[in-house]
Amino acid sequence: MHAFTALIDRYKDAVYGVALNLVSDFDAAEDIAQEAFLKAYLHLRTLDQPTRFGNWLRIIAANQARSYLRQRARLAAHSLAEEPDLAPSVEQQAALQEHEERRQLLERAAIEAIDKLPEENRLPLILHYMGGRTAEQVGTVLGISGAAAKMRLHRARRRLQQEALEMVEETLKQKGPGPEFTDRFRQTQLTVLCADLGGFALRTQDIDAVKVAELLFDYHGEMGDIVQTHGGTLDRCDGSGFTAFFGAPITCENHAMQACTAVLEMREKLATWPESGKPEVELRCGLSSGHALVGDMGSRHRADYTVAGDPVHLADRLQKLCSRFRLSIAIDEQVCEQVKEAMEVRELDRITFPGAADSVTAGELLCPRGALTGGQQRTISLFNQGLTLFKEKKWREALPLFEEAGQGEGDLRDWLSWRYRDRCWIHLEAPHFPGLSRLPKEDMVMLLRHVDQRDLLESFRETDPEVRDGFLRVMSQRVRLYMTEEFDAVDHTGYSKEEIAGKQNKIVDIAGWLAQEGKIDLDLGPQVADHRAVMDRIPPQLAADFNCRESSLAEEGVSIVEAGELPGRRRFPWLEKSLKIVTMGSGVVVTCDSQRLEWAEKNLGNLDRDQLFSAGTLALLQEFVAPDGQFIAGPDLKFVCSKDRLRPVPYTNWLQLELYEEDRIDELRQHTEFQHGLSSTPQPDRPDVLACVARKENQLIALAGTSADSDDFWQIGISVLPEFRGRGIAREVVHELTRAILARGKIPYYSTHVDNLASNNVAIHLGYWPAWTEIYARDLSRT
Repeated sequence: MHAFTALIDRYKDAVYGVALNLVSDFDAAEDIAQEAFLKAYLHLRTLDQPTRFGNWLRIIAANQARSYLRQRARLAAHSLAEEPDLAPSVEQQAALQEHEERRQLLERAAIEAIDKLPEENRLPLILHYMGGRTAEQVGTVLGISGAAAKMRLHRARRRLQQEALEMVEETLKQKGPGPEFTDRFRQTQLTVLCADLGGFALRTQDIDAVKVAELLFDYHGEMGDIVQTHGGTLDRCDGSGFTAFFGAPITCENHAMQACTAVLEMREKLATWPESGKPEVELRCGLSSGHALVGDMGSRHRADYTVAGDPVHLADRLQKLCSRFRLSIAIDEQVCEQVKEAMEVRELDRITFPGAADSVTAGELLCPRGALTGGQQRTISLFNQGLTLFKEKKWREALPLFEEAGQGEGDLRDWLSWRYRDRCWIHLEAPHFPGLSRLPKEDMVMLLRHVDQRDLLESFRETDPEVRDGFLRVMSQRVRLYMTEEFDAVDHTGYSKEEIAGKQNKIVDIAGWLAQEGKIDLDLGPQVADHRAVMDRIPPQLAADFNCRESSLAEEGVSIVEAGELPGRRRFPWLEKSLKIVTMGSGVVVTCDSQRLEWAEKNLGNLDRDQLFSAGTLALLQEFVAPDGQFIAGPDLKFVCSKDRLRPVPYTNWLQLELYEEDRIDELRQHTEFQHGLSSTPQPDRPDVLACVARKENQLIALAGTSADSDDFWQIGISVLPEFRGRGIAREVVHELTRAILARGKIPYYSTHVDNLASNNVAIHLGYWPAWTEIYARDLSRT
């Protein structure tokens, strides 16, 4: 438990010395040393060679010191740039005061050192440095020879050097990190509690903000009293959530029991809220025990007594797990082991949290030992029997036990048994897809709504992409809408590689059956499979669009070329005589008609890429094209996507998505309010080939369309009714359309103005990446 404390004692002087050497500030060096030790503790598992800990720690300290110097330099530059007549800021006043204090310290040190010189050496030194006299002049004043004066000055300087060395040595001893440095934070065994209120935002959305604030004040006060009553330390509060820890600053061996007793009392306290007219809320809490650092942590600007380490992260993850499993208190295996004799607990699952090295057995804290009713005891007994069989892969025997436990008494009849029942169904029915499809509708909806998606994802992860996509496309209407939330849920790691391989074979069997029955076509045609394939197809397309060599896009500088008609170019007829600019790599290509070539070469040819896309150049371009009835559009970012980069999105249950092939698109043109998603009139030169619409209760609320701008590139446009914006609907519609475009072997691209943050966010959230940038002149008559 004291291993890291010993490391602090061993290396604190070295770390402090590294920081002091770089920043030349005693107080800052001590703060940097503390930050270095904290950072090392939090990233200790990333150190591959423990024998190199000292060198690794010194590197961290040096990086922290350099970061401090960069920040100080930025602050100094900012101070210099400020108006001279403005009053100094708090930071500037502090810096001036610090400078003045250092000047006074230097004065006192100089006087103290001079006073220690013998009289015969002191006066020559003062006359020489303060009066600016030479050795001969000093000798004349003192009535001695110049050689004697020179010797006395030499002795005085040598004595001052010795005094300075002794002063530096004494200062470093006094200013160096002492025992209190190690005590600023220590490693100890404790239990961390992370809590939040389920349903609080929903139940208070119609309450006045002031009353909500009063409610939160009462809530944090009541919960804080309970924490302190049971020997805990309230760490921080954030909205309806808070963190506390037990076992520090006062060491306590039964810290896990203290935390469990406290959280059960909190749950009882919140259960009485409705009696006093307060909203009904649900406590969701995570508890984790382990080694952590406690002490004054933070930054040079603000520090608090707090806790850091794995138990903090794990408690937070467990708290979020409560929402998924619809339970109140989730605990890790260390807490479970310490309280199982005094508390009723049950196992949840073997789970892995993002960033954690090993999987963790999560459990649920139910109540004190002996507090279960007879019906609840029977429910727990059935669940435990079913879980034992489930671990042994005896799905058929486990299913009825979970089903019966799901009909249990009180709170324990709820979701956990039902989730395991659904997982048993998946294991039993997945090899026989027809059996799954013949389930009654009610059972199918229940299964798809609550089933653990990870049971399928484990097998999908390494399955052949074409087979996987074919299977999911057929199942999308029934699976995706109900299961997508599980993609971002906790990872389950209960399967070995061999078991995953077996599940892959099951999915392949399912896909094979679907193909045999004619429900899917496993020959999905050409696929735009990866990022590299897409990037390789962009330069040839831009070269065709801009009548240039591919190498021009990679070479430094600006290439001016005349517009020309090349096979395969993207089809924008109104741009034939327009000025167009593109950049993808290091180079920039400017394309224009013959009448504009001379002007472009004179005004744009000597610019670099940054200058060409600056505000001043854009204004110059606007002034140039305005007489021709045109305006400068852009800069526009061109985002592209590939199958391996497309990210899943959370689908909304009430949203109905439907694809429209080219032969049905005319049915949508009457909806002129979606002009950014689909043109109101057909464009023969760049036809609309595919569209996806979103409906809510048969009302059309969003439309995304794509036009075939070239043989390879299909451009996407999206429109959402104003009252439905900001809900993620655009991402869902564009995601569905992107999947369909990729399945046809085409490259979807998405054009947005650089300042359109909302549209840019849609692209980035879906996994699109910005591939090139364009500016072009456009007729004012066109919108």
